[in-house]
Amino acid sequence: MEFVIVDNPGNPIDIITNSGKVDYIFQMGKHQITNAQYAEFLNAVAVYSDPYNLYNVNMERGLFGGIQRTKKDSCYVYKPLEGYDDLPVVYVSWFDAARFCNWLHFGKPQLGESVLGTTESNSEIGAYNTSLFSDGRDIQKVKEHNAEARYWIPTLDEWNKAAYFDPSKNGSGGYWLYPTRSDQKPQGIAPPGDQFSANYYDFKWAAPDPYLTPVGSYKYATSYYGTYDQGGNVWEWVETLRSNYHRWVRGGGATTFDHALSRLNVDFEYSDHKLYIFGFRVAGNCE
Repeated sequence: MEFVIVDNPGNPIDIITNSGKVDYIFQMGKHQITNAQYAEFLNAVAVYSDPYNLYNVNMERGLFGGIQRTKKDSCYVYKPLEGYDDLPVVYVSWFDAARFCNWLHFGKPQLGESVLGTTESNSEIGAYNTSLFSDGRDIQKVKEHNAEARYWIPTLDEWNKAAYFDPSKNGSGGYWLYPTRSDQKPQGIAPPGDQFSANYYDFKWAAPDPYLTPVGSYKYATSYYGTYDQGGNVWEWVETLRSNYHRWVRGGGATTFDHALSRLNVDFEYSDHKLYIFGFRVAGNCE
């Protein structure tokens, strides 16, 4: 997993969206989490059982799904479908992404179970207090990651800053409309494209079957900080609550029009939903 440094602490807020100001330096995942990375996670924490449904059958059978589960000697084995290793994982809920962050926080333990110290944590240890997850959609208790978290789902401010802020824009700093360092919509063309291109639906499919593209395929198109695919490919969960039941989702996907890729987009979703076009990336501290 690769990260970029998002510095320029104390950057100005985006007055149009009232977001993006971050007063500290942090790391942002360079790419969306892939099927190969999520399969590694499943093989570490969901071998003997999967009590939290971290695996969804649509990951194999559904549209855009890319992970197969088989059973051998009473144990589960997970692997990406052929050719899907570097495509972004989908059919993950916000809670799944939070448990993935817990696993990273604990150093990717290989215990084969979802227990305290792998995916589970509390207010004292780990990235997210999973003891509060039992209330289902009543998620207002889980407002943010633990203070000592090493990895977490990016907040709305962190996500927007990494995607749209550029301290050199117009000589004094500002926010681009799109995460390709442009105020004009990207080209919806097949990769590698140019610096202003992305995987989204521009009245034609940018990438025909399987529609999603391997992360980083648009190798010339990055944010100022060096992240890939913060516009297009798959929607990404963010940590910040939109309401008592919803989280913000950002970036649009392969099936959306260009507005979904822009910083003006205001989409959100129930945190427990697992959809064919929803994935995530991870943020972290710089220690």
